[in-house]
Amino acid sequence: MNDKLSFTVKGKVWRYPGPAGWYFVNLNRRDSARVRKLPLAKTVAWGYVRVKAKLGETAWDTTLFPAKGQIYMVAIKAAERKKEGIEAGDVARIEITVESASPFPSQR
Repeated sequence: MNDKLSFTVKGKVWRYPGPAGWYFVNLNRRDSARVRKLPLAKTVAWGYVRVKAKLGETAWDTTLFPAKGQIYMVAIKAAERKKEGIEAGDVARIEITVESASPFPSQR
């Protein structure tokens, strides 16, 4: 049985400093705690959690990055930012869906 957690992140877009800085929006503490509690969340290296994100009409697969203070942040890829006209300092509304992994491989 797969569990899903869906919520909307609304926050200011910020740019990580550096020559190829990524753009992020932070999740609030409540949603971050809900992600951490999701059984069998699909995680990859360093505690990243795989999710589906949607900004405006643009959807993509990405990960939530764990950050200081027990929160997660979601990266907005350059292609998606450009399609939606998003820049650092803008407020973005991103729909997030976290799917848990099945405890057993699917049998087909």
